[in-house]
Amino acid sequence: MGNSQRNANTARYKDFQMQKYMNQGLNQNQIIQIKEAFEYCEPENGRIKLNKLKIATENSQAKQKIESYMRNRDSMDFDEFFAMSK
Repeated sequence: MGNSQRNANTARYKDFQMQKYMNQGLNQNQIIQIKEAFEYCEPENGRIKLNKLKIATENSQAKQKIESYMRNRDSMDFDEFFAMSK
């Protein structure tokens, strides 16, 4: 990812508390990728509907992991999504 793209992402997520996730074995670019994936699922009130996530990951290698995580849930917040994604 080039500097201009990195700067654009930094500006886009200026209110995102990146430091909260930095000491979990991922670099800033990986954390931003997880944030972008979460935003792709169109969160409402800070939560995504898991049926949207299921559709978005239909052809993903992580589909089985996601489906097992989704049991008995209909939505998740970013912290839950981050924990599942990392």
